[in-house]
Amino acid sequence: MLRLVTFRDFDPWYRCDASGWNKIGYVTASDQVLYPLRTHLALSRLANIKGISRMFSFPDSEHDQSVEAYFTKNKPHVGLFFRGISEIMKHDYSLFEQPIRLPILQPYPPQHFKQKWNDFVAKLEPGDLIMTVDTKSFTSKLVAAIDHGTWSHSGMYVGHGRICEAIPGGVTEREIKYYESHRYRLGAYRVKASPEQIITMIAFNKAQIGKPYSYLKVALLGLRKLVIPLTEGKSSASPNDVAALGPGRLISVI
Repeated sequence: MLRLVTFRDFDPWYRCDASGWNKIGYVTASDQVLYPLRTHLALSRLANIKGISRMFSFPDSEHDQSVEAYFTKNKPHVGLFFRGISEIMKHDYSLFEQPIRLPILQPYPPQHFKQKWNDFVAKLEPGDLIMTVDTKSFTSKLVAAIDHGTWSHSGMYVGHGRICEAIPGGVTEREIKYYESHRYRLGAYRVKASPEQIITMIAFNKAQIGKPYSYLKVALLGLRKLVIPLTEGKSSASPNDVAALGPGRLISVI
């Protein structure tokens, strides 16, 4: 049974509403409560939550497992959390049909890399969003941590084995084989768009080639991520926000 709980704590980042409570949490199958705490998510046992004002129950066993996976198998992300809560309250469970949006990356033996890479590339279609993280780079891992997600960089697959992306040297188009290394982890997201929309998106990305990398924009985005929680309906166009809030689904991970 799906359960949500409302309560009040002394987190100044979240104001109380007219009912007097300022937090809503998802109650997991193991009786733990997942709830927002400043810009992050916290997990506490239900018995330890004080000031509970109301428990919401949704007796819809058909979606229990997919909703549980959404809240417990994704990398903790405030934007994903509020999006999921909103959909439950609207009794709309379409979001949970593809429950893993920001995967918790599991290690795999290096000898399996070649087969995984071939499988990953074979699934790609023009217009797919490609998210990456460099596991050997402190900066890459720091960016992913600040963004409260899995990825630190994004690009668009434009077909013919090529990806369009903004790198420190500027916006460029290059072969996706650049990432064919065990040090990189990648995720491919299929956007929900018509063929005409995909053509337009690819054309837009190609039109940016040659433009300089916006260091100021990235710095301001990082600062915002550090101090402001991403609540329902807001997006900052970072790699993990695109995966969490954009229309689409994760199709492959390497």
